[in-house]
Amino acid sequence: MTLFKLDENYQDINPRVGWWLFFLLVIIGLLLRYQDYSEWTQLPQKGLAFGEQAYTTTYDGYFYLSQARDILNGSEASAFQTLRGIPDEIAEQDTSLLSTVLAFGSAVTDLPLHHFAALAMPMTIVFIALGVLLFGRSLGGWIAGLIAVLFVVASPYLRYRTNIGWIDTDGMNVAFSVLVAWFALGFGRNQTKTRYWYAAGWAICTLLYLAWWPMGRPAALWLSMAPFAIAIALFFRPAGREAVVAWAGLAGLALYLLTVHFQVFADLIIKGISQLQYVMKSHSGVFPRLGASVSEQGLAPMQALAKMTVGHDLAFVAGVMGLTLLVFDLRKALYLSGLVVLGLLAFKFSQRFTIFLVPLICLGIGYLAAALWRLGRGGILVSVLVPLLAVGAAVPALETNWKQTSWPKPRPEMVSYLRELRAHTEPDAVVWAWWDYAYPIMYWGNRATLADGAFHPGERLMYLGYPLTAASPRAAANFMRFFTERGGAGVRKVYAALGGNKAAGFRLIQAVMRAGPDSASEIFAGLAPTNPAFKQSEHWNAFFFPQASRPLYLVLDRDMEALSYWWFWYGSWDLASQSGVHPLTPMRIPGVGDLGENQLGAGKFWVDIATGAGKLQNKPISIASLSQAQGREVTIRKYAGRPESPALTVYDGGRAVLYDHWLGDSLFGQLFFQTAAQTAYFSPVLIDFGVFQLWRVQADPGRR
Repeated sequence: MTLFKLDENYQDINPRVGWWLFFLLVIIGLLLRYQDYSEWTQLPQKGLAFGEQAYTTTYDGYFYLSQARDILNGSEASAFQTLRGIPDEIAEQDTSLLSTVLAFGSAVTDLPLHHFAALAMPMTIVFIALGVLLFGRSLGGWIAGLIAVLFVVASPYLRYRTNIGWIDTDGMNVAFSVLVAWFALGFGRNQTKTRYWYAAGWAICTLLYLAWWPMGRPAALWLSMAPFAIAIALFFRPAGREAVVAWAGLAGLALYLLTVHFQVFADLIIKGISQLQYVMKSHSGVFPRLGASVSEQGLAPMQALAKMTVGHDLAFVAGVMGLTLLVFDLRKALYLSGLVVLGLLAFKFSQRFTIFLVPLICLGIGYLAAALWRLGRGGILVSVLVPLLAVGAAVPALETNWKQTSWPKPRPEMVSYLRELRAHTEPDAVVWAWWDYAYPIMYWGNRATLADGAFHPGERLMYLGYPLTAASPRAAANFMRFFTERGGAGVRKVYAALGGNKAAGFRLIQAVMRAGPDSASEIFAGLAPTNPAFKQSEHWNAFFFPQASRPLYLVLDRDMEALSYWWFWYGSWDLASQSGVHPLTPMRIPGVGDLGENQLGAGKFWVDIATGAGKLQNKPISIASLSQAQGREVTIRKYAGRPESPALTVYDGGRAVLYDHWLGDSLFGQLFFQTAAQTAYFSPVLIDFGVFQLWRVQADPGRR
């Protein structure tokens, strides 16, 4: 049984050599994470050089950048918070320690905030690697620790989420998770008073973890408390006076936390349940699922999950085997239980939990390698073979990283337009945009939005998407004004007036918005005989068509084509049938050339201009309309009898996009692909056909 209980004090490698190898692995990890810089500079249309501009590779990065900017500006109250969730009051997110670190680093280095942040985030791999090394050594010596570190720095998923430009808490979330487990392990197994130094280290790491990840505090608290609770319950056995002092101190601390700070823990439990429901993609009552459209909320097939974690399914199997062996050394394995619980969620609910699975599998690989090393009793053949096998097993992960490039989000040209947004909009303006773009709009444009990465419940996403899917520009503009002024409370007031019938309530809202204020009174008059709440027609008219308290704009961007599968589903959601429409993702067709006299395109794609018939990939195709954009002018040719056929838009330079009738008939299609909406409701401000559009929204004035 000694094979399965490895002595970490076994001198398999000279400690000095071990530390040099560790530093070498960390350098490899950093090189992998900074390699995308050269790709960004070579293709400035996708990612500009740092000398001119730096961008994040995740939209959520702008959340932390905005908080950091408030710190640098000395804002007592969060200026960023005043731009969120208009017009409703939403709970303010605590300032993350990450934002504080970014603000401090920018001030010390005198680098622009977003430059420093993009450059600094890969350094988190140093702390992750250190935590894995320390825990790995505690499991099975230097061999276990170093091989675990090798796979950690090479993990494709971990590299993706600690890469240059990935401004988020992810990297240190992993580092703290492993470090608190290591400190708890040291506290539990140490029988001298040295264990209290480990306890102090655990407490400091826990406090830093909670400050670093405010939005994930329930998970951070679980990952911190689980290993320490195991140490207390199963392994902490002081004697004599030490026992009296220790147990009295623990009891007093527990009593203090559960009385003085009981509400804090209660709120964390409630928040944890809410986050679990989000992860499980549960329905929001009759509204669409909250987390359905978030890519990282999806499940990956087992083989893909294995490749994401450590590069190859065989390496993943080796990690599982190592963790299985580790169960025989239960006194150490139990300290990983917090990570095990969250790691298992990656298989059942969401691939985002893969980040907690990575250190587990890597430690398993390291433990298995150390067991094989000991099995060979340090013989020369085994001493060479085990490291060679480990390096060979890590090659697929290294190759994946080398081929993979993470590009900035949003694209450089969108950032340029968002910076112009300040000059083209009033300081108190509200920008209607899909929630992915909210943080960049708030950071670069300093303008208010309606939903963002931390505030996007399913109900709100339905309201946010509805105008984009509406066929009537009038209905879209009127609803946008109504919701910007009345918010979620205004919609729910309509539901209450109809006895809580949400499906009937939203149908009424849509009908009123299409009708406009002059005809809306007829709708209210028709409801009044059976529903006394609508007898005050003028009251409801003023309610549905409020005066504008602040300017309203709409932002549309090229990336919304790829996102249309989801935002159209939310916006077209039918509360009665509990379903929405998933349109076909638009197809971009490069190099079709200018419109000729008779035919557009050639080869694998062409369309007869006179008839609208043609071929795509050698298959017959018929289009419903053909739009040609030349400068700011658009000409549209429609073909009769094809209401459900796809439509085609051709831009300057021979670019073309093919999209289905759902998108073509929607406000998004009318504005972005055809720019044919009534200018009475949408006035162009910044128009780059097929790239970026900013429209001023002008709703019907209410009757007074």
